[in-house]
Amino acid sequence: FKLAFGPRSFIVVADPAIARHILRDKSENFDKGLLGEILKPILGNGLIPADPDIWKRRRRIIVPGFHRAWLDQTLSIFHDCTHVLLDQLESVCLEKDQNNNHYNKFQYWKDWKDGIKQIPSGVVDLEERLCSTSLDIIGRAVFDYDFNSTIEESPLVRAVYRCLAEAEKRTTALFPIWLLPLADQWIPSLRAFRHE
Repeated sequence: FKLAFGPRSFIVVADPAIARHILRDKSENFDKGLLGEILKPILGNGLIPADPDIWKRRRRIIVPGFHRAWLDQTLSIFHDCTHVLLDQLESVCLEKDQNNNHYNKFQYWKDWKDGIKQIPSGVVDLEERLCSTSLDIIGRAVFDYDFNSTIEESPLVRAVYRCLAEAEKRTTALFPIWLLPLADQWIPSLRAFRHE
């Protein structure tokens, strides 16, 4: 299907046969286009924005790591991290029932966007919770490191949000202001992005 972001549009593929055709059988006929250009300053030359030759070399290196025993261990990590999340959500629900607080949803949203940390009882930023759980899963599965971000706020999750917000801005921008000389020193959002 076609996905439009402002003045630009992308084709999103969900069919496995078409994905195989694009990614494996005829990969030389496709490039990452604008998305690759936008992600390269953010992600460097990693697997996502890498050109096909670099991608093939790196993929060959990591494929042996995806064997059955590793996948079984990863599923147990998913299970453990999901239960930590469920315990957190259950405690928020119990707290809400005990306090029976009411809040103005729109004021809460504005406060959250402004970075105010006062979260009313019973309110959960589910996107942040799911991203934190994902970070814990990736950390334990790939790096053998527990970020413990499902239990406490992670500065890494905040930085990821900033990167995603910047990528979204870049896909919808009419003009690539981030390429202007000294833009990251004069434009507050770019300055914050570089800092994080």
